[in-house]
Amino acid sequence: MKRLHDRIRQVLIFLIIIIMCSSMTANICTAETTSGSDEIKVFLNSERLQFDVNPYIKNSRTLVPFRKIFEAFGLEVQWNPANQTVVATGKGTEIYLEINNKVAYVNDLKKTLDTPPEITGGRTFVPLRFVGESIGAVVDWNSKTKTISITYANSSTEIGQTVNLGEIKLSIDKVDVDYEGKTYLVTGKVNSDIKNLYIYLYEDSDKYIFSKVKILEKNGEFFDFESGRHQPLDIKKVNYICVYEFSDSGEKVKVAEYQNK
Repeated sequence: MKRLHDRIRQVLIFLIIIIMCSSMTANICTAETTSGSDEIKVFLNSERLQFDVNPYIKNSRTLVPFRKIFEAFGLEVQWNPANQTVVATGKGTEIYLEINNKVAYVNDLKKTLDTPPEITGGRTFVPLRFVGESIGAVVDWNSKTKTISITYANSSTEIGQTVNLGEIKLSIDKVDVDYEGKTYLVTGKVNSDIKNLYIYLYEDSDKYIFSKVKILEKNGEFFDFESGRHQPLDIKKVNYICVYEFSDSGEKVKVAEYQNK
């Protein structure tokens, strides 16, 4: 009888262990699923950005590790631990941010942030939308999938190729620069009669010239355009060209970037 009781007790203990293990496995799977569903995904031109520390949302704004996002946009970044400031520069843009300060500067223009940069877990995080829009990117948020899609014109486009940014289709077809005569002329076509379109010609990020686009006659689907003028040329070579659309408030969106080979 005693042996029977011992046998029953062993079976019960074995069943309890199995139930406990099953419960722990279920909890782990649930935790992993929840963690995965809460993860914020960031895509730049359809390519997912991988962060070593996950982005997070605060005050309805997404914050991301600062160095990864700035370098993804091709900007050089400097961190000053003494005064806790971040400075990112490149392609005619300088962004100045200070930890826990809602005041930021883009090319010396004062901007007010909804959510300031902050240090979390020893890492510096910056507001993604502000950074993206400061350099002319288009930032879209999908609340259902917790996905951020960034559209940003990069330098892979060659003269003559058509680029697409939202509803805008544009191409730069020819770039003529007379360094001795101090004149330049850029010609191309665009599918919309855009009023505030500007073309910047860069030697490097700190040396550039620019002028407003003049829309000409419509030829089929596209309007012809030109941009250029007589002015002192502070550059000795055109390495790349950027096309920006400016809003009435002065915000700019980069429509295209071309390499001038």
